[in-house]
Amino acid sequence: MTMKLIRLLAALDYLIKIKSDVTTLPSFEASFTTKAGMKIAANSVKRQGTIQCSMQYDDHPRIFLSSVQMSQLYALVDEARKNLAALKAPK
Repeated sequence: MTMKLIRLLAALDYLIKIKSDVTTLPSFEASFTTKAGMKIAANSVKRQGTIQCSMQYDDHPRIFLSSVQMSQLYALVDEARKNLAALKAPK
């Protein structure tokens, strides 16, 4: 479980730091999908010059997240990883 959270944290970190100059294409989507079906993505349209982050589970509607909310999501996942590690630690 901890390795899965580490992979999710790495994906969130990448999506948070991604810039619109990552490619010369007119638009892009970078995403990470968990085995359970949760998809976190960053989308860009060069004409607008912005990157829009979102989260979606299976076929449910996409929820758009601000950069602050993405950072909060990262912090929550990191806290969960630390708490699980503490529970697994020998006493």
